[in-house]
Amino acid sequence: MKHLTNQPTAHSLLQFLMSLSPSDVESEFRLLCPFEGYTAALKQIQTVVAHFNTLLKDKAAFELVQAYLHCFLTIHGGKIMKSFSMKPDVQQLALQLRRSDERLNVLLHTCLCLIKVHLDIQLL
Repeated sequence: MKHLTNQPTAHSLLQFLMSLSPSDVESEFRLLCPFEGYTAALKQIQTVVAHFNTLLKDKAAFELVQAYLHCFLTIHGGKIMKSFSMKPDVQQLALQLRRSDERLNVLLHTCLCLIKVHLDIQLL
């Protein structure tokens, strides 16, 4: 049986999550660390965070990864914040999210500029 923790790469994790229904995705995330302070489960959470970092870096299914990440952090955000060992991974995740936002802003600005130029040309 496939489980979230059996996914060796970030892209196999994404494919696995995409094969699940939304409620199954949430269940898989909840099953990662059912108890506070469970060291092996925290390591699994750290692995999933690293996979999310890779997916954001690779720009793979950006919106979908953002949705999964939101669900994941809603469930495990408190545990992640309490874990000092995850600090570098979380900082990297924040950096990837910031870069993604900057890239999106540049694309939106470029589109708006093209629309403005197009409209100005039509008015002449």
